[in-house]
Amino acid sequence: MPRLKRQSLPPWRLFAASAVLTSTLIGFAVGAWLFVAPVLAISPERQLELVRLHGHVQLYGFGIALTIGVAY
Repeated sequence: MPRLKRQSLPPWRLFAASAVLTSTLIGFAVGAWLFVAPVLAISPERQLELVRLHGHVQLYGFGIALTIGVAY
């Protein structure tokens, strides 16, 4: 029975996966927090900060994943 050679993954896959995971996990966590913020009576100023944080995480996560994909 022939042995299969184990090939290593290209290095860009680690960076792309971490960019997508960061964008997804942190972005969705902040988005979920924004969804329940009115129920928890969080101040409007704090909600605005969360909106900005959510947008930045989603945008930068997507931008990093796009940059790595184009560079590859």
